[in-house]
Amino acid sequence: MLGAARPDQSGLVHSPARPREELTLRSSLFHARPKTVGEVAALVVDEAAWRTGLIGAEGRHITLTLDELASEDLGSLTLASRDRLRDLRGQLVEVLAAMPDGPVQRAAFGSSKLTAASAAEGFTLEWSRKLDGLHPGLGRAERREAMEALESNRTVARCAMAWTAARVLLAPGGPDASGWMSLDVERTRDGQTRVLRLKGRREMAEGWQVPTLLLDALLPVELVRPFWPDVELVADVKVTMPHQHIHQVTDKAYAKSMLEPLGEEAAKNDPKMAQRRLNRLRDMRAVLVREARQWALGSVLVVAQKSVKEALLNLGGLPGNLTLAHHNAVAGRDEWRDVAAVVVIGRTMPSPAGVERIAEALTGQAVLALDCWYERADAVREMADGSTVQADADRHPDPIVEAIRWQVAEGQVVQIIGRGRGVRRTATNPVHVLALVDVPLPMPLAGTLDAADLEPEPADLMLAEGGVVFVNGRHAWTAYPGLWPSHNAADLAMRRSPSFPCKDTPIRKRRTPRQNGAGLVEVAYQVAGAGQKPAKAAADPLLCPDPAAFLTARLGKLAWCKVGDVTPPDPPDPPPAPRPPPPSPPAADDEPSPGHPARDRSPLDETDGWEPVDAHVGMEVCDLANPAAPPRKYAGFTWPGGPGASTVNLSLGYVLLADHAPTRPELELVQVPYLSCDVPALHPEVAAYPELGGGTALLCPYCGRQHRHGGFGHRLAHCADPRGRGYVLVPAVSPAPWVAHQPSGGCARP
Repeated sequence: MLGAARPDQSGLVHSPARPREELTLRSSLFHARPKTVGEVAALVVDEAAWRTGLIGAEGRHITLTLDELASEDLGSLTLASRDRLRDLRGQLVEVLAAMPDGPVQRAAFGSSKLTAASAAEGFTLEWSRKLDGLHPGLGRAERREAMEALESNRTVARCAMAWTAARVLLAPGGPDASGWMSLDVERTRDGQTRVLRLKGRREMAEGWQVPTLLLDALLPVELVRPFWPDVELVADVKVTMPHQHIHQVTDKAYAKSMLEPLGEEAAKNDPKMAQRRLNRLRDMRAVLVREARQWALGSVLVVAQKSVKEALLNLGGLPGNLTLAHHNAVAGRDEWRDVAAVVVIGRTMPSPAGVERIAEALTGQAVLALDCWYERADAVREMADGSTVQADADRHPDPIVEAIRWQVAEGQVVQIIGRGRGVRRTATNPVHVLALVDVPLPMPLAGTLDAADLEPEPADLMLAEGGVVFVNGRHAWTAYPGLWPSHNAADLAMRRSPSFPCKDTPIRKRRTPRQNGAGLVEVAYQVAGAGQKPAKAAADPLLCPDPAAFLTARLGKLAWCKVGDVTPPDPPDPPPAPRPPPPSPPAADDEPSPGHPARDRSPLDETDGWEPVDAHVGMEVCDLANPAAPPRKYAGFTWPGGPGASTVNLSLGYVLLADHAPTRPELELVQVPYLSCDVPALHPEVAAYPELGGGTALLCPYCGRQHRHGGFGHRLAHCADPRGRGYVLVPAVSPAPWVAHQPSGGCARP
């Protein structure tokens, strides 16, 4: 603000050579100007002040019961003023009592004597009954007595708000239904009672009503017009930011409900949901650690919901170049102007009722409320190359409500991205933005991503958990037992990873050159003890400065350990290529040997990463169809018309033995139908398929023959024993995964 000349103590007026500038809070604009400021010649408002001027728009509702409005306790008013206020209140209560719940309607006052002028009179009389009795220096007893004497003051401001709402409603050109006053029923200690829910808008104080310049990159004019009725848009500046590179996930919202940990009581009631959220939080931490390593020589700003930010900090393991902040606490801040990257996790999204409430407080006009979530409308994403991509987004049919919704949701994301000051960047210091939010943004995108492109690899999870990447699955599971249920599961995850043990780029679809990525230090070691072999790992020196100490703490005593150069460890050997089926099938009457000699010809175990094990009678196994059940001992099984088998093949990739918890609830243990080994083999040129659909040719890993299979998406089926049936884990699907197959000689439901 610019201060005008003012007199000094001598009474002389000194005109300064240049205007004096002073700073003040936005909330000051709705209160009397302090005397220390002097006369204001002009006002510059940076960022929107409109939400500061709203009353009752957010948080707990401001309520006034009709009983309080009809109260006879009118304080110390004169007799005439008391009678007049009692009469005005009675007229207002009479109209309100006859109305149904909802916004107060203008038409309901048709037969009443109340007018805008009499409502203004009621406002003045309400404030006239306010008593003054509190001042500094009062003792405890004196203050208590003063508070009791001022009891009637408790309703002064709320009654005055009711009269203001009535005045605006009854004024010429007023709304059909009030946005500042609505009727509802609330439950109190004395039972249900009717109340007025009140909202309002402060007026700009007289001392601040001077020529004003509003500066805001996003604010629509319609949202400030109630405070500055004559506002005009004089400049709509468009800027280009060629050195701000935004990549956005378009198919996942990363909502708070996905990542926020459950409370203690809720976690006890739903432990599976609590574990899922913890897993998602660990995955998010792994993604953030990957981004921090990508920009190791700079800093990375991460902005998430406040509860998610706190959960990430409590989880620990975050690099030192990562700074966390939360939504609604970054606007106007400039300390992150030089960050190398910005990561936005989720967005703020109030409910339709919450935004409608803000709009009603702003305009004084009741809004036609939605009875569901926001509508979906067509939208576009602008790409940096000038093209556009079709999208859809939330929309509210009311234009003012929609403008507010956009400010709170998309506008907040734009504010966060702006903390990197992309408009000031050059080719030598670009800023990279990863937007983990699916709403279309009014900014050109360098690229779009699917959520699957961000899924952390095993190396990412291990780096985030402890800063060391293992190649040995058993060692990985021992060091990080919370990441996988068994060492076989860890090994399987590594072998399935397309880029294990570490990525060359933080996100595959981005194909961004690794400019500032921190290298990994190669570690060779051997755990002490008989039968142990040399192994390799890789450590991030920023996350794990002492790899030898870490390995000792997690794996036990080491026979030796050598920390080498900065280079990623060698990836594990890829699984061998599938071998072709035998040129000629064995005779139909051949029986497979007890040791299953044809198993080494199986392409299924080699391509799918299955690691079978024989489960003998008496072995404890966990039934994944009933994860809550205690481990049981395998005792064989029977089927109509045949004996049970004493040995069955289980896949340790998914089947959990008693000491391999937790379970995988998305899978279930099912019984594989008998595949007769005397089924005529198919032609040798028909290949086996790793994904088994109805009628797919299958090379049995135990008999070496190809059969047709009639299942519903089985990953593996085998004859396990020519006399019985095997068990295998498949994704839980509906309908049941057995379909009778014709002609005879294939799989059929038992």
